[in-house]
Formats: sequence, C-alpha cells, structure tokens
Amino acid sequence: MEPMTYSEATKDPRWRLAMAEEIRALDDNGTWVVQSLPSKKKPIGCKWVFKIKRWADGTVERYKARLVAKGFTQIEGVDFHETFAPVAKLITVCRLQKSLYGLRQASRNWYSKFSTALIQYGFQQSEADHSLFTFSHDGVFLVVLVYVDDMILMTNDSTSCVHFKNYLHQCFRIKDLGPLSYFMGIEIIRSGSGLFLNQRKYTLDILTEVLQDPRQGHWDVAIRVLRYLKQSPRQGIFLCPTSLSLTAYCDADWASCPMTRRSLTGYFITLSDSPISWKTKKQTTVSKSSAEAEYRAMVATIAISLGNICALEHRYLPRVFALPIVDIFTKALGRGQFHFLLSKLGIQNLHSPT
Repeated sequence: MEPMTYSEATKDPRWRLAMAEEIRALDDNGTWVVQSLPSKKKPIGCKWVFKIKRWADGTVERYKARLVAKGFTQIEGVDFHETFAPVAKLITVCRLQKSLYGLRQASRNWYSKFSTALIQYGFQQSEADHSLFTFSHDGVFLVVLVYVDDMILMTNDSTSCVHFKNYLHQCFRIKDLGPLSYFMGIEIIRSGSGLFLNQRKYTLDILTEVLQDPRQGHWDVAIRVLRYLKQSPRQGIFLCPTSLSLTAYCDADWASCPMTRRSLTGYFITLSDSPISWKTKKQTTVSKSSAEAEYRAMVATIAISLGNICALEHRYLPRVFALPIVDIFTKALGRGQFHFLLSKLGIQNLHSPT
C-alpha cells in the first residue's frame, strides 16, 4: 500500500530509503541553500508524495518518494520570483536555487533546461510535436520523445546511444530503466519481426474499477464496454519495420447526431502497414448533404496526415481513400462486420491461436 502521510512512510524501511534517495538527489542537484527567512517573505509548504512504480505485469519495480512543493499557495508576482520551502527549524528555510515539483513554474523551467540540453547536443525540435526531438549525423539517428520527466530514446546505433545517455547523466541525474516495456499505459512486446503494442494492464485496471452508483442506461452501456474489454485484454497493434509510405482512410456518417444533426468524421492513418493515428469526432458544423460531410472528413484527414508528415520529415502527400474500412469508427456494426474490419485495420491479439 502507498502511505498517505510521512508518519506512515517512516514505519517502513523501504520508504525511508526512498526518501533518503530523494533528498540526496535534490542535494546533489543543488536545488536549495539553507538561510534565514527574509523579512516580509512567506515560506511555501511542501509534502511527501509516495508512489509504487510497477512493471506491466503488476509486480513492483521500485518505491518512489518525491518531495513536492505546495504550489497552489503561490501568488503570481509575489512567489514566482522568490520561492522558499520550509525545513525543520522555524528560524531558517531552504531558499530554492532550482524549481521543485509542485511549483507553478516547475514544468516550464524543467522543459526549458531539458530542451536546451538536447539542442546543444545537436537535436532538432519537431515543429509538429514540441515533445519530439531528432538527431541525425553521419548515419546516426536518435529520437527522444518527452512526457513530463519521462522520455523514450530510440536509435540505430548502440554506441551513440551510450554516449548520449552519458551526456544526459552529466546534465541531469537520470535513471535508465532499460529496454522500453511499458509507457503511458501501453505495454510494448518485442519480436524479431516488429513491435506489438497493447493496453492490457490499463484494460484490467478499468475492469477492477467499473462504475459507482450507475443508472440503468449507464449500466447497460458500461456492461457492454466491459464485456468487450474482458474478451480482448491482450489485443493491440503491431508495428513492423517497412518502407515509409503514408496512407489515410476517412469516412463520414451524415447527420448522425439526432439532437444537433451534426455529422461524424472518422479517419485511420497507417505508415506502411502499421496503424499510427485514428479518431472519431463530431464535425463542428452542420453539413447540408452527405457529400459535404464526406469532403469535410477528407479535409480533416488530410490536415492530420500533413501533421504526421511534418513529424516524420517527409515531403510527399499521403494517399487518402474514402473506403468502408473506416465504418468501424462512424457506424454501429454487427459483431461479424466489426471483427472483420478490425482485422483489416491490423489489430491483433497476442494470445490468439495462429
């Protein structure tokens, strides 16, 4: 169980060790200096947050303790320039030299420092997605994808990967978690022919939580969704290393909303045979005909495809089709047709018989 208070955590040696590691990391990073509180200055409180990090199969990876500032007490123009966090003695405080988790400006400062370090190394920031950084030099290709303080590193050269991780470790205290296996609720399984992605753990978590105090209508819909999830927790997409060819499929369901008469747009984009982007969304305006709804869906699909092209740094237009393969995103289908189109989209079940 994750402790809710500091007093609970101190009773367990694993959490005491985690807190000691957090304090040591903050000290090594030069996060604060201890000094007397200046007059007319108010210290910002802090608290411990405890989290058990788990692998994709649910087993414990490590115990993480994080010291977090109570940024919700900050006042713009007052605390955003001079920030303090309290320590044991009331007559002295820790004056922050660097941002601490929880402060209003912490995310911005961290991203600025991290992106600057990558650009100095030679990375280029993607204009389509500012969390994506790419490095290309003499046949060496590195890709870094950032999510808050977690990152994925991809490369075609192991030696350059080691050099880059050493550079990151000099700039920041990083923890190498090894080959990617679980990220943002997605489980990654490797094989000789490619990568298999699924959300088994996320699906099982949904099944354990379900809904609280539902009405009959909510209950019927929830049971239908949960029944589907229970039948396919290991279902996912397969990414294969093939040539870069972008293909987009789109469809529209005209006036599908009985209340607003707005149409529904659905699109599905593949890189070669690997699905990379898909969505179902209600159109922003009312289309006067099914043809108009189809064209609006096609325009939206092309716009998303061009964004993917920018991220991949390719300079060609995608092939766009308006085919029934996207009916799965816009129409209520029977079981047989649903599973038939699902297989056409490249969705696979890792444990299904071959």
